[in-house]
Amino acid sequence: MSEVWNETECLAYDPFAGDDYGLGFVDFGKKIVTGRGEYGCHICRGPIAKGERHRVDSCILDGERMHARFCGLCCAAMALSWTDNGAAIEAREPEITTNKP
Repeated sequence: MSEVWNETECLAYDPFAGDDYGLGFVDFGKKIVTGRGEYGCHICRGPIAKGERHRVDSCILDGERMHARFCGLCCAAMALSWTDNGAAIEAREPEITTNKP
């Protein structure tokens, strides 16, 4: 998957679709930024390097200001979701493992 991606298509994707945060949620929107520091991706849990173009969603949830950041590869997968039925973004999510006795 290429790291070149369509910013408009990435921003149109809703990574939190179906989540209901109730009355304590205030959405401040989303935008594409160039990182001024190092961060972690909300989807794949991988690193976001300083200087990397990535998406950030901002909100207040239960009185706390929060930011969800998405690395360039996950942004590319979000942009592809309009043509691949979400396959690329699903592939970016780490496997959830459980420790069952």
